[in-house]
Amino acid sequence: EPIRLFTVTPKQKAKCLETAGDNDNYAPHKCQKLCHKVKNSLPRPTSHRSCTDGCKAGATQALQLGCSSVTTAKACREEASTHCNEQCADYLNQFPRPALYDLCRNNCNDILAETCDHAIKELAVARKLPDIKMPVPSL
Repeated sequence: EPIRLFTVTPKQKAKCLETAGDNDNYAPHKCQKLCHKVKNSLPRPTSHRSCTDGCKAGATQALQLGCSSVTTAKACREEASTHCNEQCADYLNQFPRPALYDLCRNNCNDILAETCDHAIKELAVARKLPDIKMPVPSL
C-alpha cells in the first residue's frame, strides 16, 4: 500500500493537474516524442496508435496519481503500472499479436517514471502556494 498524503485539497490537485499536465499538452507532446520511432512501423498506423494510446494512458494515470495523494515516485509508478494492462486490452487480440499489445503496454510503463516525478514535483509546488494552502485546524 503506497504512502498517501491526506492533506491534498481539490484546489491543490486541480492546480497540480493544470501545471503538470501543461493544460492537457503534456501527454501528447511526450508521447509524440516517445512514439516517433514507430511512426512508420507496420502495420501502419496501428503500431503508432498502440504506442501513443499506451503512452497517453500511462501519462494520464501518472498525472492523476502524482497530483492526488501518492507521495513517492516509486509508489506512483507501481500503482499506475497496474492500469497499463487494462488500458491496452483493446490491442490484446489485434494482429500482429502480442506485438501491438506489448508495444502499448511497454510505452504505458515507459512514461510512468518521468511523469510521476514531474507530477509529484508540481504537487509539492501547488501545496506551497499561499492561496491554496490547507487551513490550519483550530484546537
